[in-house]
Amino acid sequence: PAADKPWEGFLERFGPAYEAELNAFVEVVRGERANPCDGREALQALRIAEACEVSRRERRPVRLGEVLG
Repeated sequence: PAADKPWEGFLERFGPAYEAELNAFVEVVRGERANPCDGREALQALRIAEACEVSRRERRPVRLGEVLG
């Protein structure tokens, strides 16, 4: 939107990204394209998300080695 008009909602702002992500997932499941994220990368993303959650909950910095290690 224009600089003077704020986003009205979450889906308005992020809807196209979610649609693209879902379409890419379906293409991988159908075998139409390779998965761009291997298992190691997926596990690392999970560790990062878990560390963020622990950090938020405990209000402290968290090292990746502390979670799912």
